[in-house]
Amino acid sequence: MRYPHIVAMFFCIAACVLGGCQNHEAVRYYKQGYLDAQNGELNKAIEQYKKAIELYPDYIEAHISLGQAFEDLTRFKEAEESYRRALKIKPKHIMANVNLGNCYRKQGKLGAAARQYEIALSFKSADCWVQNNLGNIYEEMNDMARAMEQYERAIKCDVHDPEFQTDIANAYLKTDRIADALVHYRALLKIVEGLPAYRREENFARDMITKLEEEQRPGAEQ
Repeated sequence: MRYPHIVAMFFCIAACVLGGCQNHEAVRYYKQGYLDAQNGELNKAIEQYKKAIELYPDYIEAHISLGQAFEDLTRFKEAEESYRRALKIKPKHIMANVNLGNCYRKQGKLGAAARQYEIALSFKSADCWVQNNLGNIYEEMNDMARAMEQYERAIKCDVHDPEFQTDIANAYLKTDRIADALVHYRALLKIVEGLPAYRREENFARDMITKLEEEQRPGAEQ
């Protein structure tokens, strides 16, 4: 499951969108909140985000970041409220929908999480990882048919993503489709082979390929 960190990318956007001295002050509080959150000072970050929102109530990124801080503190009710406020400002905001879905998922509300992700996927600008994350949620719900549908869509969207290859390979293995699982473990190995940052994934892919190939050999114990 991928949890993109979104706040940093909004600094330039926010500075361009917000106008007037008061709103520039809101950006300053927002940036300080981000720095506090990065340093693990989540309660301080919350206060900064609240100050930014007080100055600029429609500051959607501040609402989302506030929700993230609450979520990291497992203050899920307050996190949900922050994400809903963001969605009230812009209902088609993908990250606000996704973050609300992630918040539901962390609480075990998998049906609500899936519905929120489905809303995010209804927007044309949704990224491939949104599909893969929805597949993860369906898999947690033991709905492998719908999980596989999302994993396959994610792979078609970006065949070179190691996480997508891993998730679909594991799902095929879970449903006893060994040949299909091998295809994707081999694809994973081809993507990450020789890349220091993906050494763990490379070792995992090699181990799975070796294990499954041995099991496929005639006469091998099942």
